[in-house]
Amino acid sequence: MADNPFATSAPSPSSGDDMAGMDMSHDSHGSSSMGSMAMTFQNDPKTPLFSTGWTPSSTGSYAGTCIFLIILAVIFKILLALKSRQEARWLDAELHRRYVAVAGKQGLKETVAAHKDVKSVVLSENGVEEEVLVVQRSGETTRPWRVSVDPLRAVIDTVIAGVGYLLMLAVMTMNVGYFLSVLAGVFLGATLRHVLLFLSHLSSRRDVVLAVGVGGGMIDTVEMGREQSKRTTGVEGGTYRSTPPSSQQSTPVHHPKNDGMEYHFIKVDREGPNIYASAAKYKALRLEALRQSPTSFSSTIETESQFSDDVWVSRLQTPDKENFVCVAIAEDGQSEWVAQVTLRGPVPTTEFLPPIESGQPNPASDEEVEKWQMLSLFTLPSHRGRKLGPRLCEKAFESLQSRDGTGTPQVVVRIMVKPENVATLRMYDGLGFERAGYCTLEEALRANGDTDLIPRGTLDDRYTTRSGIVMLLHLARAK
Repeated sequence: MADNPFATSAPSPSSGDDMAGMDMSHDSHGSSSMGSMAMTFQNDPKTPLFSTGWTPSSTGSYAGTCIFLIILAVIFKILLALKSRQEARWLDAELHRRYVAVAGKQGLKETVAAHKDVKSVVLSENGVEEEVLVVQRSGETTRPWRVSVDPLRAVIDTVIAGVGYLLMLAVMTMNVGYFLSVLAGVFLGATLRHVLLFLSHLSSRRDVVLAVGVGGGMIDTVEMGREQSKRTTGVEGGTYRSTPPSSQQSTPVHHPKNDGMEYHFIKVDREGPNIYASAAKYKALRLEALRQSPTSFSSTIETESQFSDDVWVSRLQTPDKENFVCVAIAEDGQSEWVAQVTLRGPVPTTEFLPPIESGQPNPASDEEVEKWQMLSLFTLPSHRGRKLGPRLCEKAFESLQSRDGTGTPQVVVRIMVKPENVATLRMYDGLGFERAGYCTLEEALRANGDTDLIPRGTLDDRYTTRSGIVMLLHLARAK
């Protein structure tokens, strides 16, 4: 049996003694460590925080530690909010960065025009046309490193990471009081963030607002406070035109493409004797606009084509709306309305006041600022390319500035534009509008006075998504 390789022998007593005499301290230490890391909540008020040197010895010191964690969590949320706000400011500065011309260097315009892949295209939206040069981007681009931005960004990120890790260590103690304190601080910090946002809106209010809703539709947020506006314009509260904008309605406007066509920009007289004739022309232009650009308006041609003549007359005679049109006159004397825009107002502050979520500044009182909404800008396709839209808007702005008997020194114009209307946004930029927040389709319809177009009951995402761009224009009346 001794030669059997599978034979086994019973352990000797000495073998058992050896095992009994082995040092088991390592295993005991491991068991103790695993027990201290058990992932279960406990409420021991003497739980150390961050180090054994910070161990509450009484109920009062434990409460003080919890208050510290609440404050630390509030600071964490505020840091996140400040980081988001600072990133928006940096982005805005990047988009509006001014560069200095250098002698001997080719400009961007010339560089783009000389590019081998350049294409000339025309952007057209609601009667606004812009000729642009397009070059296909060959690859991803990154923003350059800037000494005025990136070191500060790194410091902010480091502080946020440090505070976040401290809160994580507090939670990992599994102390119920510490855990609830962190949650309470996060809640208070989020609440405080919205309060600060509301107060910043009050302090950065603008003095005159005109609102324009393109097609009932509806945006980077750019806010100008009082101090900044003083530096840039010398006028407190925003950028103002001290004199009415130049317009061309006093004399006929000619264009080389129009074969002798003349354009006149007029304000429709809602009390005039020819109101029914005006209503017929307004109806023809409006229905053609709905037919040509159905996605640009909240209403439909099926709905408005059923309106009676009295309805069209009432639209022109609505007390809180002013209608402006561009009239094209051919050589044979035949006239046609080819462009239109409507101003709604003055809108009371209580109705004009935007929701906090929109990011818009709160307007001043009705005694300080007269507020208007502009909507339904449209130009017939056959008359586009002549900048009739901007000229018509300037006619409307001049009318607002020259209104008599108001006693209000300033006017504010607000526009709500769909973000995909690139050409329209560029036109408003050129007219002096500034981007000021975001809106929903529901808010745009209410601002336009089209509450009857808002469905009853629960609204879907189309009406509640905050994607529309809000822009503001400030006008000063001549003293």
